[in-house]
Amino acid sequence: MTDRRKKQLQRIKKAHIWPSLVGIIIKIAVMTFIMHILLLAYFENIVNMRLADANNNVKNAVEIMEATGNADSMSLLFRYRYLTGMIPEIEGMCRLDKDDNVTESFGTERFDLASFARFNTIEDDDKTAEVYIAQNQDGISFSENEGFTIDVSETIEKYLVSFNPSTLIDVISPSAGWNKEAIFSTDLWYVIDNKQTEGKTAVMYRFSLTREDFGYVIFVYVLLGLVFLVLLVFHSISVFKVVAAKRNIYKILFFDMETGGFNAPHFYKKARKLYRRIKRGISQYAIVNIRLEKYRSLIACYGKSAIETLTDMLYNIISQNAGSKEAFAHMESGDFAMMLEYTSEQELSERLKQLMQQLESVGNGSRLYFNMGVSRVTDAKGDPEEVYNQAYIARASINDENADSINWFSEKLREQQIWERKVENDMQGALERHEFQMYLQPKYTTNGEKVGGAEALVRWIHPTEGFVPPGRFIPIFEKNGFILQLDDYMINEVAKYQAKWISEGKKVVPISVNVSRAHFLNDNLAEHIRNIIDSYCVPHECIELELTESAFFDDKNALIATVKKMQEFGFVVSMDDFGAGYSSLNSLKELPLDVIKLDAEFFRGEGNDERGKLIVTETIDLAKRLGMHIVAEGIETRDQVDFLKERECDLIQGYYFAKPMPTDEFEKCAFS
Repeated sequence: MTDRRKKQLQRIKKAHIWPSLVGIIIKIAVMTFIMHILLLAYFENIVNMRLADANNNVKNAVEIMEATGNADSMSLLFRYRYLTGMIPEIEGMCRLDKDDNVTESFGTERFDLASFARFNTIEDDDKTAEVYIAQNQDGISFSENEGFTIDVSETIEKYLVSFNPSTLIDVISPSAGWNKEAIFSTDLWYVIDNKQTEGKTAVMYRFSLTREDFGYVIFVYVLLGLVFLVLLVFHSISVFKVVAAKRNIYKILFFDMETGGFNAPHFYKKARKLYRRIKRGISQYAIVNIRLEKYRSLIACYGKSAIETLTDMLYNIISQNAGSKEAFAHMESGDFAMMLEYTSEQELSERLKQLMQQLESVGNGSRLYFNMGVSRVTDAKGDPEEVYNQAYIARASINDENADSINWFSEKLREQQIWERKVENDMQGALERHEFQMYLQPKYTTNGEKVGGAEALVRWIHPTEGFVPPGRFIPIFEKNGFILQLDDYMINEVAKYQAKWISEGKKVVPISVNVSRAHFLNDNLAEHIRNIIDSYCVPHECIELELTESAFFDDKNALIATVKKMQEFGFVVSMDDFGAGYSSLNSLKELPLDVIKLDAEFFRGEGNDERGKLIVTETIDLAKRLGMHIVAEGIETRDQVDFLKERECDLIQGYYFAKPMPTDEFEKCAFS
């Protein structure tokens, strides 16, 4: 996964939805609490105001009734009716003697404290009033210490049951009947000492809360609720937008453009979830790299559209072979990934073979080749990308594209992977510290068996690993491109030593140096090499440039043009390992070579000596007729030397005469 995609996934993961949803819940709770507190405060204030009004009304009523002292009953009755007209909340009055016995009553209610309890005492202007309230009423709680309290919830509920949105108009401009309608009421008895006469006066007062008391606060309450609801809706919409955006971005990041299925980021995401099953010991898993071989060739043959359709069909087969507790994806081009449960390597290998047969059946007459690499998931805390890379390496180590093989990642491959990493980490420093040393293997003439040339070979003297054979680092350099720098280094070394020996007056022999096929991608390769050699003022004929036959399979026209330009500059051009490839005769026909080096395999093996000698003989004769010189490499016996002498081979290179040696030893061998 690229760093850019990783950053995108990190941003998406940080866009958490739960905090936003929790925020909504908290806002609802806080707003509800605040509105409830405001409503309670308002309600308590209304109750206190209404109690104060009741106290004043009762006080005024008693003063009016006692204005002339002992009045007759008709006069008191007249006054009582006058009072109830002015103060309709007064529902009854009684005159009491000093023993609290009723001596005279007005109205329908009579004073009876049996069902009442005292909750307050009022003292004012030498007048004491005892206030009593009826017990066991719905919506009222009574305490001798705290007085009575009204059940707000029940009262508000009673109000809201009869409330509807149309009545908000009456709240703004209430009608006389509507706004005075009582919502809550209870009877209070005030028992007051008389100033002028012995005894007391008891007044029954209807304490009530009307719609008018609640209307405005409910209006504000509803208005605040609507505003809060609008804000909540907008907040919820923003949350849903985040959810939708997250889903859409996930689709984009996890959508494979070619198959319409899952891609690499999705595979690694699900793989990490499956790692939890490994951690809990529920299952063991392996990650598989599946490669459709020759993918580019198939596109060249059948077209991109047809191969995309083929890839889609392959993806469908792979998806059908994966369980719900397994992962799969199309990674890129002809590569697919699977993370599969398994109980044994044999069982998983059989399963993959069956899958391979299903994949190959999609060809419809065209032969398809698949190779698979498998790596076990051994660390539940590891990275699935690393395990997939191991599976990729296991698959890439299958040399034959047509093998239809399954290869498990092993400790040997791990060691090779570690070694490659070490080589890549050390190679640049090694070049700067001159750890790469030039060894020379002499080439001997068949006429006189004297040194007639040499081949420059690189050796790595590592500070901790010691002597590192070329086979352990050259293939790595060819793969990662460092071979270009190493070739330039070797050309410099050859030119440097040739210049040194020429300056010392020694009779130098041509030294061949390898030019890797990767160099031939450079159109100015001939000029590049010429500039290096010319910087040491070395004659061009002292340098022989070797190329391998594999270079012929790249851009043939560019190769031929470069070779001709090298020859124009005076360099000798040779083909190394002639006969190791499959088109040697064709390359001889088209490439204007100066020297061919017969591959060592011509002189090895048993049982076919005569056939081998015949081929070598005919090849030497053919090269002679084409005006080329012949070098035989890998010669290890006297019989081989004598045979090549008879066939007039020009130069012989091999362990029979000399192994590759450091430059100081070569000086003794060549110039003494």
